[in-house]
Amino acid sequence: METRISLAVVLLAVALSTAARADEVLFSDSFESCPARVPVIGSFGGWVPLYNSFDDPGNNIFTDQQSSDGTISLQQYGLHRGCWTSGIYHQVSLPAEFLLEVDMMASGEIDNSYLSVCSANRHDIAVGLYSDFEAFGHGVWLATFGANGVIAGMPSILMDNAVPMRWYRFRMKVNRIEGSVDYWIDGVHADRSVNPAYRTWGPTLQYLYFQSGGGKGWIDKVKVYTDNTAPTSTLSLSGVAGEDNWFWSDVLVTLTASDNGSGVARTEYRFDPESAWYTYAGPFSVTGKGTTSIHYRSVDNMGNIEPTRRQEVKIDRMPPVVGATDPVNSASGVPRGQTIAITFSEDVVPGDNARNVKLYKSRIGPAGEVAITTNTAGSVLFLDPVRKLAPKTVYWVVIPEGAVKDVAGHPMAADYRPYSFTTSR
Repeated sequence: METRISLAVVLLAVALSTAARADEVLFSDSFESCPARVPVIGSFGGWVPLYNSFDDPGNNIFTDQQSSDGTISLQQYGLHRGCWTSGIYHQVSLPAEFLLEVDMMASGEIDNSYLSVCSANRHDIAVGLYSDFEAFGHGVWLATFGANGVIAGMPSILMDNAVPMRWYRFRMKVNRIEGSVDYWIDGVHADRSVNPAYRTWGPTLQYLYFQSGGGKGWIDKVKVYTDNTAPTSTLSLSGVAGEDNWFWSDVLVTLTASDNGSGVARTEYRFDPESAWYTYAGPFSVTGKGTTSIHYRSVDNMGNIEPTRRQEVKIDRMPPVVGATDPVNSASGVPRGQTIAITFSEDVVPGDNARNVKLYKSRIGPAGEVAITTNTAGSVLFLDPVRKLAPKTVYWVVIPEGAVKDVAGHPMAADYRPYSFTTSR
C-alpha cells in the first residue's frame, strides 16, 4: 500500500493588516522551552489546545523522542471522540503577504475508530500533520476560512511517495491580495495554489492552527515572517589569468546567489543595460576581445529585486608586435638629437627584458653600446641617447623578446630584427 503524507496549516483571519515594510519575524517556536512528555494544557507557551485535547492525554504532547534537530517537538495524535482528534492554535498578527515555515513528520499511524463519522467528514485525515492511506489524495494544505470562521476550501498540493518518520521542511508564501499560496518542500518549489477565499481574511489578528484528525505526527521549528530584503548575487570568473584583471583566454562566468528569507527565485544577466534579461541557467562563456560588461541581479520568491551589479570581463589573447619605427630601417640624414620611437600594435609597458633594449654605434657589440634612457607612453617605446649622436654615423637598434609587455601581461614574443639608420652631418 502506498504511503502518503499530508500536512496543512490553517490560518483564521479576523481582518486584513497592512504589509510590513522591514524584515520581521512575526512568530517562531521550536518548543525548546517546553518540558518533554507534557501535554499542552491551558495556554502553555501561548499555545491553546482545541477539540478533544482537553480529555485525551495522548493529544498535543511535547516530546523529545522525535524532532528535526534531536531536541523538543510537538506530537499530535489521539483517539477519536466524535470529531477532530486534536488541535492547537496560537495568536499571531499577519500582514497581507508573509512566509510560513514548519518542519513536519508523520508516523504512518492513523486511528479509524469512528469510521462512520470520519469517512463522511474525512476526519481520518490530520489537517495539521497526518499519514493517510486513502486514495483521494494527499499533500500540504493551507486551509481557508471565511468571515464566519468556517472552512471555505482546502486546495491541496500533491506530494507522492512521502516517507513515514522522515522530517520534511515546508515553506509557504501567502499573498492575501492575490489570493495565492506558493509551496516549497525541502527547498524545492512544489506548486502554486490560487483561491479567492484567501482574500476574505480580515486585518490585524489571526490564529495559527495545527490540527490532527487521527493521524500521528510531529511539528517543529514553526516560523512566520516577512521578507523585504533582496538576495545577494556573486559573480566569479575563470580562465587563463593575465595581469591587471585581464584574461588571455575565453572566460567562464559563474553566478551564484543567496537569500536568508524566502529563497532565490532566479538570477538574471545581460550584456547591454538596455536589453532584456536572460535567466541564468548555468555557467556561460565570454569570448569577445576587449572589455565586455556583464550586468546581473537576483530576485527572491517574494519578488524583491536586487540592485543591478556590474562586472567587466577583459580579454586579450595576443602579445604586442612592432608596427612601425621612427626612424625607419636604413633611413639616412636622421637628426643627431632625434628620439627613437618604436610603435607597437597596442599599449605597452616595460617588460622583464627592458634592460636589454640597446642602441649601438657602427656595429652590434659591447664596444659599440651607446648610453640611452627608455620609457613607454601608450603604444610607443622611446629611446633617448644620453649624448648627441655622432654625425654621418650608422647606428643599430636592438629590441629583444620581452622588452615590453601589454597591459594584459603578454610579453613581446620574439626579437624584433635589429635595424639601422644613418645620422645627418
